[in-house]
Amino acid sequence: MDGMTDLVAPGDPRHGTYTGYKQLRCRCEDCRAAQARRYRERVRKGLPKNDPKHGTLTGYNNYGCRCEPCCEAYAAYRRKKLSNGLPEGDSRHGTLTGYNHYGCRCEPCCEADAAHRRKKLSGGLPEGDPRHGTLTGYNHHVCRCKPCCEALAAYRRKKASGGLPKNDPKHGTTTGYDNYGCRCESCRRGYAAYRRERRQRPDPAA
Repeated sequence: MDGMTDLVAPGDPRHGTYTGYKQLRCRCEDCRAAQARRYRERVRKGLPKNDPKHGTLTGYNNYGCRCEPCCEAYAAYRRKKLSNGLPEGDSRHGTLTGYNHYGCRCEPCCEADAAHRRKKLSGGLPEGDPRHGTLTGYNHHVCRCKPCCEALAAYRRKKASGGLPKNDPKHGTTTGYDNYGCRCESCRRGYAAYRRERRQRPDPAA
């Protein structure tokens, strides 16, 4: 099967199970689906009221808990990663991971992001693809046909009409400002800081 590691033989009964995905590191379609089902079930159940995982990244990421302590744990983690960036000599310089997950804006990381965007823009979706008219088509395949643009517009209208809940960790980010239409003081400051950083970034064409 495509994506399967050498540890799992074809026909192994553990294909399509969480054991196959987690312990045997199989990434066939059936094992990925089993992992997705398990994650959805955990998120649906959430965390019990007095669970010690409240206020942790595990509670936020693995259990989908959005209580105030879990949201603050996630926000603190993001602030720490973005403020520290990547140390000099780190092998993740010049990668999308460095740019997106560590907030690094060194020249190699900026070029990695630019190259990724150029590649996506040059691809698009072929005619007749069922992902036309979806957010996946617009965001992940950079398709700008009329149905994909309308899908994005409808999505943004829906998000902007709701705003952000009080303790949402996206407050103070460009995502909160742009995608959720939040205009709280924290989101305005986050957007202003982003604009200043963009203006100060050296022009790669210069």
